[in-house]
Amino acid sequence: MKRRFLLFFAIFFLFLNNQIYSQNKFEIIIKPSFEISLSDNGEYIFNTSGKRLVSYLEWKTEPLFKVGIETEFSYKFLYLKLGGVFGVPRECGQMFDSDWISSGIKTTYSIHVNDCKSSFDFFSAIGCKIPIKRFEVIPQFLFNYSYDSFHAHNGYGWYGGEDYSKNGENVPWDSEYARKASKLYPIDLIRDSFNTFLGVTVSFTPFKNFSISAGTYISFYTYVHSYDYHHAAPQSLNDFSMTENQQAFFRRFKETLSVYYIYNDRFVFELSGSYLFGGIIQGELYDDDELTTQKSGSDIYNFNIKISFGIKI
Repeated sequence: MKRRFLLFFAIFFLFLNNQIYSQNKFEIIIKPSFEISLSDNGEYIFNTSGKRLVSYLEWKTEPLFKVGIETEFSYKFLYLKLGGVFGVPRECGQMFDSDWISSGIKTTYSIHVNDCKSSFDFFSAIGCKIPIKRFEVIPQFLFNYSYDSFHAHNGYGWYGGEDYSKNGENVPWDSEYARKASKLYPIDLIRDSFNTFLGVTVSFTPFKNFSISAGTYISFYTYVHSYDYHHAAPQSLNDFSMTENQQAFFRRFKETLSVYYIYNDRFVFELSGSYLFGGIIQGELYDDDELTTQKSGSDIYNFNIKISFGIKI
């Protein structure tokens, strides 16, 4: 999938590049960027009705560093942006794993070191610039694809289920009868997320070459695919995996804020922040590729701070 997206954007960029130079009427801005990303990626398992929580894995990045590049094209009132960012593989936070039994008792709680193995985002936006004195209103359509691969390891936790507790009964994870495990096997998560946003950005230019912008967006369609793999002791053959698919309408939101400065009518500096958030969306759950009657779920809370330096062509 990564190769297909890279090929698509490469072909699309070359096409636009040919059109730009053939007409020589476009304004182009190319901006490399550095980004700090803080996120909370929720992974949920519910019972068959979807009302009772069975398991919750909370994958955190605190923080994840990203580098990227984007290109903006403007022609009269038309606005187009294409870009991508890539995460730097590193230890980036913790993963917390909790389990509940049918009575509602939380019997299991564990804490793991979370590594980002791979992360990248591709995005595009198309809009129409509407100038109103010192303001500029830009209704936009945005598409965003995100890929994250996490590896949770060096875990420890407490087990109060009847198969593990000291008294052979189901007890809470923080009970004196719960058994502590000092070494747990790793867990991997791969997640693909697609969002299609509609929204508007309003830009204010108090003086020449300096502007402040704020945007608000809602995703009219969201699709999330996750693959969760639980490792077990070597030779035990107890490894297992879960595949989760969710889709929803109007359940993801994005807010943006940025300051923009152009020096000497050529060099561009931008400092921006964005906040992506949304509640739990539910969908299918596959246990080792077999569809179950249980429900899976996901949510996202992501805050980014980005610095971009670019050049206007």
